[in-house]
Amino acid sequence: MDGTNNKNKGWDLLSKALKIVASKLPNAIAVIFGQSYGNHSDEINMPIIYIGKLNDPQSLAMLYSAADITVVPSRMESFGQTASESISCGTPVIAFDCTGIRDLIIHNKTGFLVEPYNYIYLSKFIIEILQNNSKMNIFKIACRERAVKLWSYKSISRKYFDLYSKVLN
Repeated sequence: MDGTNNKNKGWDLLSKALKIVASKLPNAIAVIFGQSYGNHSDEINMPIIYIGKLNDPQSLAMLYSAADITVVPSRMESFGQTASESISCGTPVIAFDCTGIRDLIIHNKTGFLVEPYNYIYLSKFIIEILQNNSKMNIFKIACRERAVKLWSYKSISRKYFDLYSKVLN
């Protein structure tokens, strides 16, 4: 996926935000998945673990569930598969309020929507949630509840049933 080299993915903005995070939270660690290699740790003064591409749902779910937050700094994103997967696993998402992801996140409940391309605010929200375990746990519960409400088999099958009923009438 090579997200750190794709300008649309927003690594340039995230790396600036993570430099600030590293100065405030020296024990923070970044995990990048979809990319197997890189040498960005010195750039942001924070350890980075490169996971590579995960192809099975179990590995993805384990990674999302193990993370404290997911940051999606994309400049362009039509839906936000990564964000929806993260929320489904109960992991809050921080993203810019300018892409399709805004439809997935409830600001200050399941994550944060940040003023577009403002890496200083991005770092502020990352720090805010990482420093507040109580808030993080509330967000995690809200994420999972939102996912079940919107995307569970039961919820989706009900929507299909209602649509078919409407068409048949």
